[in-house]
Parts: sequence; structure tokens; C-alpha cells
Amino acid sequence: MIAQIFYTIIFMFILSFVSLAQESISADVKEGCDSLEVNFNLENAYDPSVYSSVEWKFGDGNSAVDLLEVAHYYTTPGVYDSVICILDGLRIIEFNDTIFLGRTPFADFVYGNTSENENQVRYIFESRNFVPVEGIDLTYSWNFIEVNSGLLLSRSSMTGSRVIYDLQDPDADTLEIKLSLTDVVGCSADTTRIIEVITNIRPDSLALSVPNAFSPNYDGINDNFRVITLGEDTYLFSVFSTEGMQVFRSESPVIVWNGRTYDGSEAREGVYFYVIESRNTGKSKKGFIYLFR
Repeated sequence: MIAQIFYTIIFMFILSFVSLAQESISADVKEGCDSLEVNFNLENAYDPSVYSSVEWKFGDGNSAVDLLEVAHYYTTPGVYDSVICILDGLRIIEFNDTIFLGRTPFADFVYGNTSENENQVRYIFESRNFVPVEGIDLTYSWNFIEVNSGLLLSRSSMTGSRVIYDLQDPDADTLEIKLSLTDVVGCSADTTRIIEVITNIRPDSLALSVPNAFSPNYDGINDNFRVITLGEDTYLFSVFSTEGMQVFRSESPVIVWNGRTYDGSEAREGVYFYVIESRNTGKSKKGFIYLFR
């Protein structure tokens, strides 16, 4: 009889311990843009005096102690799936969900005209100057409107960070492009530009749209001089100072310059002359670039 009472007490003690392990973590919000305040709560918790210690870890290197309810402010966009609460220094309660903090995107693009004759006008459009947050999917939506003398000719849309667009109507004289960026959290931005449709490309000239300025100041915006291409040709790209000295040269399907010279030093601010030559066709394009610091 005494043994039975003993085992009953032990059994009740075990049940009591198990019940103490039923706490869980809840959060009032789980996603946002740029910054986010999340209120975490330890559900089914006992009176704070029951616990010898309470420690929160929020997955971003920050922590808090001695609170069953805690507000935490996330400031770095990312995916946080390792929020925990440690009770009594050894019992870990895991947050069975994920905090998604997106970043408001910067909508911008470059484009290139790859037309080789007047019978076809083909453009390449590529989003630039925004790096998506790892783990948070981003959608790129393009809308194109072809116009002639203010009259709407056609509408079309595409998706992807880089798209190839063939002009639908040969009578179009302008093309309106709208790029919209939206992530799964709801962070979004868009930009709209109108460009002139050019069909009278010289037979010996490359049909590439070349920017006339860039600013390699490491702010993440327009840091590189870049000409987008289909990547199916090889280009000899040379940059010269106004004194005629060659400061940069590359031979690649990619046309890009980061504003540095052969020895890796920063090229001074000013005007530079460029030459782009196709190794496949021999066609070339020349012009001037302004480098801002």
C-alpha cells in the first residue's frame, strides 16, 4: 500500500512536470517592411515566480530576460525562424513560425536596343540597383504601352528581372515601360519611363542603348557603367581619358566598368570616351561617358 502511494506521488509529479512543458510562443505580427515591432508572448505560462530564469533570443543576435511578454524591434530585413524562449536555463520553447521582414524595393532599370534592321525592333530590359532579401521571393512585373502620336496601339506585360521585348506595332513612335517590384511580404515599388522608338540604326552601328553617366560612389545606385546585351556576342570594350590614354579594356559578352583603372585605382571624375566593338559582326559604337564621384 505504501509502495502504491509512493508510485502515485511520483506519477503525479511527472504529470506536473509535463504540464510545465506546455508553454508556447505567440506573436502579434509576423511580417513587415524595412522595420517591424513584434510582441512575443509566452502562452500557457505559470506565474513568473515559478521560473528560475526566462531568456528570449530573437534570431537576430539580440535577447531579453525576465519577461513573459516582450516587444522586439527588428531593423534588418531578413527571415527569422529561430526565435526561442529558454526557461530555467535549460528548457527551450521554440517559436513554431517565422518572422519575415522585407525591404522596400528600388524600382529602376536599364535597357538596350538590339535591333539589327528596320523590320524588327527588339529591346532588352533589366531591373537594377536593388538586391532582393534572401529568402523573400520578389516578383518583377513589366507593362508595355506602344503609342503613335498619342494614340494607343498596344498593351502587353511580362515578368522576370530581365525580359526581351519585340515591338508589336511598326508604327509605334514611343514606348511606355512600367516596372513594378513586389515581394511576398507586400513591400513594393514601381517606376515608369517613356522612350523613343528608334528604327533607323546605321548598318555599321551597334544597336545598343548606352548610358551617358554613372556614379561609382558605392551607394548601391548606378555604381557601374553597364550596357545590357543578349549575351550572345563578344564585345571589345575600351575606355579612354580625354588625353587619349586607355584606362580600361575588356573583352566579354558583358559590357561593364566599375570606374577603376588597370591598376585598381579609382578613375578621376570627368568625361571619358568609349568604344564598343562586336567581335562577331565588326559593328561598333562610340561615345562619351561622364563619371561622377
